[in-house]
Amino acid sequence: MLIIMYDIKKSEIRGYHAFAEKSGWDGSYRGFFEYVRNGRKSPYFNFLLDLMRQKSGKVLDFAAGTCWTSYILSENGYSVVALEMNPSDLCGLGVFKKNRDKMPFQAVLGDCENSPLKEGIFDVVFCHQALHHAGDLDRMVAEMTGAAKKGGLIIAGGEHIRPFFTSDEEFRKKHQAIIFGANEHAYPYYQYRDAFKHAGLVKVNVIPRGFECGFETISQKPVRALVKGICRIPFIGERFVRFMLLNFSGAGTEVTIYGFKS
Repeated sequence: MLIIMYDIKKSEIRGYHAFAEKSGWDGSYRGFFEYVRNGRKSPYFNFLLDLMRQKSGKVLDFAAGTCWTSYILSENGYSVVALEMNPSDLCGLGVFKKNRDKMPFQAVLGDCENSPLKEGIFDVVFCHQALHHAGDLDRMVAEMTGAAKKGGLIIAGGEHIRPFFTSDEEFRKKHQAIIFGANEHAYPYYQYRDAFKHAGLVKVNVIPRGFECGFETISQKPVRALVKGICRIPFIGERFVRFMLLNFSGAGTEVTIYGFKS
């Protein structure tokens, strides 16, 4: 099993570099900072920041990629350590290493399903668009939980879900990065929820995309108005919309999951 997982990790590292290269990603500091600028303006990323403001102190940016998220978290007053397994100059820690003097955070090269970091030292463990890459979802959430202090916040945002009546294999066949060897998955929302609970987290919440911005991302005005109208129905409206989005949204739709270490 360990050999299989090691091969998957190697494939993931090579695959995402190849995908980034094919997609024309820019490994320069200028390209990196464009991600930072876009993240600062993103309503969704600012929603994640608002959730995180329940806690202050030390943040572990889990599977941080190029670390543009780490940069923004540092700007918001957190002491940040980024953990990422990919050394790529295009989609991993290569950008950090080349521009270390401009980076207001620390970074560590390591596998998030076998974290090399000391346990129980972070106030927040943050994972952005990376938990769905896990080969073993329960293990990765357990590693996130282990890194947090008692009472710490564990949050994963931008994670792919799929309806319960579809398969992960179907999703993977359609994902453009799979042919390069990337390890993409879409889990039913309840698998994320259960992984958080199995790790001993409490007050676990799964939030469908759309709730963070009043459904303004729905381009069709009649549909947007209908969804907002349903949400205003007392007691059941918002629950109904949440249920429908979590269970019947198309594969690849994103959710936010968070909980607290007991």
